[in-house]
Amino acid sequence: MTPSQLFLVITSIFSSLGGAYLAILSALGISLQYIIPSMVISAPATFAVCKLVVPESKPNRKSDRKVVLGNGENEKYNNLMEAIQMGAISMLPMVGDIIVSAFTFVTLISWINSTTAWFGDRLGVHNLTIEVMASYVLYPVAYIMGIHPDD
Repeated sequence: MTPSQLFLVITSIFSSLGGAYLAILSALGISLQYIIPSMVISAPATFAVCKLVVPESKPNRKSDRKVVLGNGENEKYNNLMEAIQMGAISMLPMVGDIIVSAFTFVTLISWINSTTAWFGDRLGVHNLTIEVMASYVLYPVAYIMGIHPDD
């Protein structure tokens, strides 16, 4: 992909609302009557702005392009199903790494919460966790954003 196309793809991903976010809004009772059409309308606007910010620098001639697969990939698989299976198998180590990293992160946060709660109990502060400390540290930010102090 050219830099312009890559910028467009990444910006489009970050500028659109995800399905999970729509489910959260719907569960909160917010009508999606106007949100979904605004998502559809924002797609061409995102395209236009991205092409203005990072214009295409090279002509896009598809006839000159050849897809070259490295290391004999053309002859490696006999059919589409075999290629899909081998692709899924080759992704297993990456998926394993992601799962182990997420588990490690959650475990580390749990350990830090337990440790701070233990210290908090010794000091007379009950339920001292990372979340409580972050709420006090970020209180001014939330107040400046317009969140009501009771919330």
